[in-house]
Formats: sequence, C-alpha cells, structure tokens
Amino acid sequence: MECPRCGGTVTRYRLGERETIGCDECAYVGVSVDHTAEHGPPESWDDAIDRFQAQGQTVERVTREDLPVEVPPADSGADAIEAELADEVDLVIPVFDAAGASTDD
Repeated sequence: MECPRCGGTVTRYRLGERETIGCDECAYVGVSVDHTAEHGPPESWDDAIDRFQAQGQTVERVTREDLPVEVPPADSGADAIEAELADEVDLVIPVFDAAGASTDD
C-alpha cells in the first residue's frame, strides 16, 4: 500500500482483531491532524497573574531599586524601551515554583 502523505510504503500491523497502518518514511499513522492554533483574545497581565496564582504559583513584586543600574540598549526600538523604563511604576514578575516544592516561608 502507498502512503497518502508521502507516497512511501505503508506497513500494516495486526494484533488479534485490531489492525493499524504506519509509514516508516514520514510516520503517517492514518490520523488526520490540524496543526493550526486557535487563538482567543489576548490575556491581560492582571488576568495572567491571577491565573498563575490560582495554579499555586507566587508572584514577586520588583521595584525599580531591584533592577540593575544599566540597561543594555536594544537593537531596534530603543527609544520606546527607554521611555517605558522611564515610567515610575513597579514591575510584577511571575515566579514559577518547582513542581511539588513547598512555598512556606
């Protein structure tokens, strides 16, 4: 039998009453797959942080004083980055705990 995807040779596998096929060249196994993603509306930072916390992750607040003094310039859009860094706001950074790690302080 010829593979419908690549034209290679398809091998039949049988175990008892069950049978399946597979192509050794392209790994086709007779299952239709759609690799396109369906994207919903963008998630806000507040919603993302709420989701992380609901999953048991911790979120650490980082102030400007916690950041390094020098920020390396970006290759493109450096003016926008510098303007964003000039704002006097704190940053919120999600901190992912290792699975099963205790978060007790």
